Amino acid sequence: MTSNLRPDYGIETLGKAEPCLTEAIANPATSPTMDSTPLDADEQMSTDNDAIIEDPEAYIARTKSLDDFYEELIISRAPPEVRDENKPSASASQDEVAAYRERVFNHKKTRHRFVFQVWPRDPKGDCIRPGEGKPGKMTPNNQQIWGATLLDFYTVNRLPSAPSYVTYSSGSRLARWMKEHGETEAQDMIERQEDEPDPQLILPTDIGRLITDNEFLLPNKSWAPEKVDPKGKAKEKKCWELPEVVSTSIGICPSYSWHAHTIYASQWPPPSPFHPSAYPRPWPTEPYSNDFLIRIPTLQHYIRQSLLPRKLVVHDPWGLLRADTISGPQLREQQQQSWREQKDIRYHYKLQNSATNTKRRERDDEEAKADEEKRRKIRETFLADPNTRNALPKGFLIHRGELKPGPCVPPIFIVLPFLPDRDQPDEAHLYIAPAGKIGEGHHSFVYRAELELPRNQLIKERVCKKCVLEDMHDIIREQDGDHNERRDPKWDKNAGTYVLKTFRQPMVVTTMINNNTGKEEEYILKEGKVTQELKYEGPFRVIESRVQYSDLSKRPYCKHLQEQLIHPLTSKVEVAAKLSKYGDAHLAREAENYQAFPRHFFEHWSGYNIISPLHDPVPVGPVVPQFYGYYVVDNGGGKSVGTQEDQSTMEVDQKSQEEDSADDTRSMGLSQTWPDESTAEDQKKQEGSYSGYLSPILLLEKCGNPIDPAELSIDDKCESASLVYRFHEEGWIHGSIARRNIREADMGQTGASGQISASLAAMQRTIDDYDSMTKREIIKAKQEKAQMRVQKFRTDYAELRSQFERLKGEVATAQQEANRAELVSASSASPLTPSDSRRRFLNTPANSTIHPGLRPQSEPISESPFRGTTPQPGIGSREFRALDEHSFIQNTDSRLDEFLAQGREVLDNLRDQRNILKGTQRRILDAANTLGLSRDVIGWIEKRSTQDTYIFLGGAVFTFFCFYLIWSYLG
Repeated sequence: MTSNLRPDYGIETLGKAEPCLTEAIANPATSPTMDSTPLDADEQMSTDNDAIIEDPEAYIARTKSLDDFYEELIISRAPPEVRDENKPSASASQDEVAAYRERVFNHKKTRHRFVFQVWPRDPKGDCIRPGEGKPGKMTPNNQQIWGATLLDFYTVNRLPSAPSYVTYSSGSRLARWMKEHGETEAQDMIERQEDEPDPQLILPTDIGRLITDNEFLLPNKSWAPEKVDPKGKAKEKKCWELPEVVSTSIGICPSYSWHAHTIYASQWPPPSPFHPSAYPRPWPTEPYSNDFLIRIPTLQHYIRQSLLPRKLVVHDPWGLLRADTISGPQLREQQQQSWREQKDIRYHYKLQNSATNTKRRERDDEEAKADEEKRRKIRETFLADPNTRNALPKGFLIHRGELKPGPCVPPIFIVLPFLPDRDQPDEAHLYIAPAGKIGEGHHSFVYRAELELPRNQLIKERVCKKCVLEDMHDIIREQDGDHNERRDPKWDKNAGTYVLKTFRQPMVVTTMINNNTGKEEEYILKEGKVTQELKYEGPFRVIESRVQYSDLSKRPYCKHLQEQLIHPLTSKVEVAAKLSKYGDAHLAREAENYQAFPRHFFEHWSGYNIISPLHDPVPVGPVVPQFYGYYVVDNGGGKSVGTQEDQSTMEVDQKSQEEDSADDTRSMGLSQTWPDESTAEDQKKQEGSYSGYLSPILLLEKCGNPIDPAELSIDDKCESASLVYRFHEEGWIHGSIARRNIREADMGQTGASGQISASLAAMQRTIDDYDSMTKREIIKAKQEKAQMRVQKFRTDYAELRSQFERLKGEVATAQQEANRAELVSASSASPLTPSDSRRRFLNTPANSTIHPGLRPQSEPISESPFRGTTPQPGIGSREFRALDEHSFIQNTDSRLDEFLAQGREVLDNLRDQRNILKGTQRRILDAANTLGLSRDVIGWIEKRSTQDTYIFLGGAVFTFFCFYLIWSYLG
C-alpha cells in the first residue's frame, strides 16, 4: 500500500510524536565516499537516554517503516462510517484485510493531513494569550502557523488548568514561547524544534533543462543550408559550421522558407534572435504541430516584470484577436486546419505596465540589483583574499594530490568571469490558433498559445569546462614559465589542510498501538545515518579565467561545444492568452490586479500552513497563475499580411517604406501611460470601430483544468478552501468563487512521460560513460571508489526505472478507467487526480473594484478543445468502438515514448560506434606509418650490413697481407 502514499509525506525533520519518541544510534560507520550511507552493524553507540541497540539488524527487522506509521495512523483516524463499511471479520484472509485497508486508506473522506501530536504543558504554566509572543518560522505569506512536516504541528492547552481550552499551533512558535516564559516541561521537544528546517522556495522543473532535452530529440540538426552547387553536387559542410551566405532581408517572424537566408559566420551574431539566419534545420518548427518529437514545455516560472518583452509580435492567421464567438462546426473545422494552410497575419503589441501598482515591480528590481551587487562583492573580496574564510565565488576547485585528511598544498581555484543579470528582451512572438482554445466566458476568451522568447531568457549561460582548463594551463605556464623557473615556492608548501567532518544522525523511533492486533509496535521514523564531508581549509592559488560564458546569441560556440549544441536563438513555451470581447474593459483591470498581487501569491513554499478557520495543515502552494504581461496594440507597428512564400519580400518592402516602423526587430517602443478604460467609448476611440477591433492580450500561466468537487478528497477540498482564505487574508475579495476558477494541473501529459524516458536514457548513458572512465583509472584506490559509486548509480537508476514503469502503469490504468467512465456516462466531467493537482485561482472579473472575476457560466468549460459531445447512454456498441479507439491512441502514445527512448539509445550507440571507428582508423594509420618506418629501417640495416661485409673482407685481406710481409722479412 505504500505506492498509494501521497507525495507530501516526505519527512525531513521529525518532531516528537505522541505517545513517545526515542532516539537510538545504530552502529555509526565512516563513509569513505563522503556520501550519506545507512549505518552498518559493526559498533554501537548510546544516546542521551541510554537507548542501546544490541542487535541492530534484528531490531530493524521487527520494526516498521515511516510509511507503515502513516498508513496505520491514517486508517485509525478514518471516519467511523468508512471504517465500519464492509469491515472484515476476525477469520478474514490477509488479502481481504489488505483490500479493506487499501479501500479505507484511499477513501475520499479519509484525511491524510491532520494534527495528531500534543504539546505537554506545565500544570503551573502561564496562559498562552492570542497574539502574544514572537511568531515562529513563517513563509512570506505571514501565516504564523507553519511547519516543515506534519510532525511539526501540535495541539496545546492555552491554560493548563482548563483542559478543554485547546488550540492548534506549530512547534517553532510553541518552542519560542516556552523559552520566553521559562517553561521547560518539554525541553526535549524544544531542542528538537530547533533542528526544524527553514521554509524553502520550491521552484518548478528547470525550463532550461526541458528545452535542451527537447532540442536534443530533434534529428538531422544542421546549420548547413540545403543547397546544391551548379555541378549538381551537394556542398560538403559540417553541420555545426555557422552559415556563410549574406542575407539582405530583415525578417521579424519565423517562416518556413528561411533556411536559405543566412549570414557570414564572421558577422555572427545576427541582428536579432528572430532573424532568418538564426534558425538551423529543422527549425523553425510549425506552430501547433502534431509531431510527437516537438514537445513545448509549459512556462511556470516567476518572471520579473522588468524582464518581460517590450514588444510582442502576434501571429494570428485566423483573426482570433477580433474576439468573435466561434463555436460548433465552424470551430471544429478551424481546429482541424493546419498552420501551413493559412496566411501568416501578424500584429504588433507593446507591453503596458501599470502606472500605479508598481510596488512589486520595484521591489523585485531592488532585490535583483542587491543580489548582483552581493555576487560582485563576494568575487572581489575573494580575489583580494583567496582563503576559505571568505565566501567562494562562482568557479571551479582543482585539487592537487590525493584527497585525504591532513596538511596539503593549496589547491587551485578558477574564478569565472562575473555574469551580470539578464537584460529585458526587446521582442517575443506569440502564436495563437483555434486548436488551442481553452474556454469562453461572458467577457473573454482563453487560448493555449505558443510564446517564442530569446533562448538566453530561459536558459542560463554556461561555460565550457574544457576551455576553462586549457586556459588555466596557459595562465600557469605564463606565470611559472615553461619549466617552472618562475614558480613561487609557496604553491608547493603545505599551507592548507583537509578536515574530515562527521555528522551523525540518530535513529528516531516511535511506538503506537496497532488497531488490528491491539499490540504496541515500534516504527522507525528516521533511519540512522553517518555523513562524512572532507573540507579544505586554508589559502587557494587563484586563476582568474579569461573564458567567456557560452551564449550563441552573442558569439559562436567554442570547438568543444559547437558540435554538441545545434539550436536556434529562440525557444518556445506554452502560456495561456486571455482576450477581451469588444466593449469590455475588464482585462485591463485584471492586469492591474495581477501587478498588484504580492509575490507570494505566485510562489510555492515548502511545508504546511494551518489557515484559519481550517484545523488541518495544507500545502503552501501558489494562489494565482503566473503573470507574463499585459499587451496592447502598438499603433505604430501596424500589421503585416502575407503567405509563407512571400514573407521575406514583404518584410523588405515594408522596411524600405517605413524605416521607423516596428518591423525593425532592434527598435522597440514602450509606453508608460496607462490608458483610461472606464467606458467602452474610450476603447472605441483607441482601437477604432468594431470592424478594426483588436483585443488586448493578458498572458498567464496555463495552469490546468477546473476542479470537480465530486472527485476531490477531503484533503483536496481543504486545500482548495485555503486558497480562498489566503486570498482574503491579504485584503482581496474574489467576486466569483466557482469551481472553474480553481484549477489543478494535469500531470498526465504525453510530454512528461517522454521527457522522463529520455532523461532516464541519458542517465544510463552517463553511467556507462562514467563506468568506462573508471576502468581507465590508474590509481587502484580511486578506481575502487569510483566503482562503488558506479554500482550505487546503477542501483539508483534501476530503482528509478522501476518506479517510473510502475507509476506509468498506474496512470495508464487510471486513465483507462476514467476514459471508460467518460464514454459510457452522461456526465461530461472528466475525473481528475487530486493528489497530483496544483490548484490556483483564476483572476476573474466581477463587479468588485478590488478583484474582478468571471461571472458564472451555465456550463463548465473543457480544457481540451478537441473534446466532442459526451456520448449518451443507450447508443449500443458505439461506446465500445470509441473506447477501443481511445485505448489504441493511448497505447500508441506509450509506444511512441518507448520508440523515442530506443531511438535516443540507438543514437548514443551510433555515436559510440563512430568514436570507436575513428579510434580504429587512427590506430590503423599509426600502424601503417609504423610499418613504413620499419621497412625503411630494415633497408638501412641491410645496406649497412652489405657495407660492413665489404669492409670486413677488405680488412681480412689487408691483415693476411701484413702477416705475410712480417713472416717474409722477419721470419
